[in-house]
Amino acid sequence: MDVIRTFTLTPQADLTHFCVEEDFTGFVARLAHGPPHDVRQELDDFVNAVKYRAELLDQVL
Repeated sequence: MDVIRTFTLTPQADLTHFCVEEDFTGFVARLAHGPPHDVRQELDDFVNAVKYRAELLDQVL
C-alpha cells in the first residue's frame, strides 16, 4: 500500500489552518476499508506534535 500525504498551511486571521489529505493507492488499499491502525496512529501523533510545537512557539513569540 502506498500513501501520499499532502500538507497545506493556510493563514486565517491570527491563526494557521493545518490540513492533511491522504491518498492510499495499490492493491491492498482497494481491499482495505481505510488505513491500517498503525498508519493512522503515526499520522495522529505527527499532527499532535505539529499542534503542540505551533502552540509552544506562539507562547514564545
